[in-house]
Amino acid sequence: MIRTYTKHILPTPALGSAPHTGPAPLRRMVLAGGAAALALTAGAVAASGARPASPDATLIALCASLDALQRRIGGLFAGGGRGMTDAELEAADAVAYGIDGEQRVLLDRISALTPATLAGHAVLARSLVLLRPDLAGAGPDEDLDVRLLAVLVRGLAGWA
Repeated sequence: MIRTYTKHILPTPALGSAPHTGPAPLRRMVLAGGAAALALTAGAVAASGARPASPDATLIALCASLDALQRRIGGLFAGGGRGMTDAELEAADAVAYGIDGEQRVLLDRISALTPATLAGHAVLARSLVLLRPDLAGAGPDEDLDVRLLAVLVRGLAGWA
């Protein structure tokens, strides 16, 4: 019996004869070393708590920025603007319009991306609920398309 490894032709020693030498044991040692290195790397990553980067990492970060800006707008009109003077409402509106401009820039970047994972879809749904809370709470009196969209958005947002 003859084994072929790359350009070498080596006779296969009979079972129980001289110890194996040549490429086969070396290959096994390399594979075992590689497996051990992978196990150590996986253990180190798990111990550090690091997670592999998501293919949607950019999308998730952009949506987090969009959400933070929306929360700032919400904070400007605490209580829905009730109890604010006209001057306070105008000042809050001016700030909100500036934030809206920042959100539009972010949304242009978000719109250029396509979610690759469930997490990417879920973060988009969560951002939509933050921008349009009425959508997630669509009731039986809404049009059919709005109700169905509400079910979809609520379901996806729950995965975030």
